[in-house]
Amino acid sequence: MRKFLFVFFLIVFLSWGLVFAQETVQKRTTSPPKDFQEAKEMGKNALIAAKEKLPTIMRQVWEEQIVPFWKKIGIWLQDNILSKMERNYNKVNSEAREKIKKQEPLLKKEAKEKIQTSKDSFWTRLRTFIESKFGWVFR
Repeated sequence: MRKFLFVFFLIVFLSWGLVFAQETVQKRTTSPPKDFQEAKEMGKNALIAAKEKLPTIMRQVWEEQIVPFWKKIGIWLQDNILSKMERNYNKVNSEAREKIKKQEPLLKKEAKEKIQTSKDSFWTRLRTFIESKFGWVFR
């Protein structure tokens, strides 16, 4: 996606630069080129004009159109979407904390019971395993 956007903006900027370069060239000439050499000169002049003016045009477009546009989008997102998401997150988070605090003693009790049963079952299973595999040692 980044590559696509980069290529898209590059094409847009280059096309604007070439349009302005063509306007400069067209102001200087009033007739189409008469031969190939004159066309070649016109092409060189257009490229030179584009090379000189393109950085200025790109900087101007960036500062006057693109940056303010994205700043407005960022402000709108902050005001309309992110603030609502943060409010909802805080509400859900506080409700969840309240529920956990209410159930904390019950949860601790259940956890202790499960730990004890798992300890008991672990040692029982381990003893059974050892007796089945190495029972001849204990006889």
